[in-house]
Amino acid sequence: MKKAISLILIFTIILSLQSFAFAELNNNQTVSAGGNHSILIKEDGTLWSWGHNNYGQLGDGSYRNSSAPKKIMDDVVSASAGENHTMALKNDGTLWSWGHNKFGQLGDGAYNNSATPKKVLESVVAISAGDNHSLVVQSDGTLWAWGYNEYGQLGNGTYLNSPLPKKITDNAVSISAGGNHSLMIKNDGSMWSWGYNKYSQIGDGAYTNCNAPKKIMNEVKVVNAGGNHSMAIKNDGSLWTWGDNSFAQLGDGTYTITSSPKKIMDDVKYISAGANHSMAVKADNSLWTWGYNYYAQLGDGSYRNSSSPKNILNDIVQIDAGGNHSMALKTDGSTMVWGFNSYFQIGDGTTNNSTRPKTIIEGTKNEVEEKPIIPDPVEITVAKSNSSSVLINGTKVDFESYNIEGYNYFKLRDLAASLNDSEKNFEVTWDQTKNAILMTSNLPYTKVGGELLVSNDNKEKDAVQNTAQLYLNDSKLSIIAYNINGYNYFKLRDIASLIDFSVDWSQELQTISIDTSHGYTTP
Repeated sequence: MKKAISLILIFTIILSLQSFAFAELNNNQTVSAGGNHSILIKEDGTLWSWGHNNYGQLGDGSYRNSSAPKKIMDDVVSASAGENHTMALKNDGTLWSWGHNKFGQLGDGAYNNSATPKKVLESVVAISAGDNHSLVVQSDGTLWAWGYNEYGQLGNGTYLNSPLPKKITDNAVSISAGGNHSLMIKNDGSMWSWGYNKYSQIGDGAYTNCNAPKKIMNEVKVVNAGGNHSMAIKNDGSLWTWGDNSFAQLGDGTYTITSSPKKIMDDVKYISAGANHSMAVKADNSLWTWGYNYYAQLGDGSYRNSSSPKNILNDIVQIDAGGNHSMALKTDGSTMVWGFNSYFQIGDGTTNNSTRPKTIIEGTKNEVEEKPIIPDPVEITVAKSNSSSVLINGTKVDFESYNIEGYNYFKLRDLAASLNDSEKNFEVTWDQTKNAILMTSNLPYTKVGGELLVSNDNKEKDAVQNTAQLYLNDSKLSIIAYNINGYNYFKLRDIASLIDFSVDWSQELQTISIDTSHGYTTP
């Protein structure tokens, strides 16, 4: 995704002698949301990480996910989390990187993953990690890039990957690496972009990839690159967006791609573009979000996309939008996280998505060891993709379901949606206060978006025993459920027993049949 960058104080003071306004750039990134991991820098300069760690992107020397923040290193002033790699800028100007390195995105000249930080460059003042490429600015204003380059996102005039930093241009002051495109601001306030352009995320009015920086607009002071969309703040505080808008991530009230910058709102000082959602902080420190919300990354209490900005929080001084989760730093130093949580990226000790911002650390001036929720042990097992056909009252319905220890597990909302027009319909809601899923029988189901989507990903998944409570008609139930990729999966026969519909299995046809005209019978 994106990664907003920052400049150290000395460099900002020097640049402020120019006519361009650089006040907003002196904002070292102390919270950073990656693909499925999270980074925090405390007031004392220590860097902490948690979440997904299959490539060593947490930097703790292991490849195990972490459900709570772990201390990684000292004297850090800025950090940027990419899809599966991480970069950190230390107080002495040295750049360190770790995690996934298949495309050379660590910049160490190799293609081997690293579970611990490696020193890459010196005299660095700004950093930005994209999906699989990296950008930095050195103290002399030179821009350097390395990593994945299939779409020209390095800007070096080629489409060849580079495992080592290559100089791209001069006079750079601000950068942002997106999914597969890049943005830069020069010291005259001009904004430049390059890389993948299928959705016109470069903003040049075209849809052709570009392997060298191209000037797009003037009087820009902040840029941020998302998965396939871009954001910029001009000197007057106006916010402009362009590129892919399939999930309303541009915030213009539509779902239409925009091939050149379009003004969205005024009085904006911070921005962050995620994979398919966007965040902005206005001058009054109010936080606004919009776009894709399938994983609750907007933090508005729902799972519905929003095509226009919504006010979510106040008193916010820093933000970062990740793959499908979001982070914010409050004026009191509190760190808040919400959205997708299948890999513990929220850091609350669970794998339950959060539709509202959740305070993970009560102020970065406090010791992190005393604040994170220490999770109870949870059962993790293997979920195998279910290839069986499913008939509901004789009609074939496609589900994304899994077999766990010989039992079929389905998404609760998928079942509710598929039975909505039958006599066995039921409503599903979430009670944040109770940390509970509420089922109400004989009520029409209200769709939240994303029901009955099938990814066709047949790989085995980790199934984490669900810690949420389940209620049916106000009665608390005791049944086993699992969280897989951020969704709640329940045993089909458990739900059939609760709602009272029949379930049959045909070994010959490899078919599961659900019949709402008959009650449930124990096999």
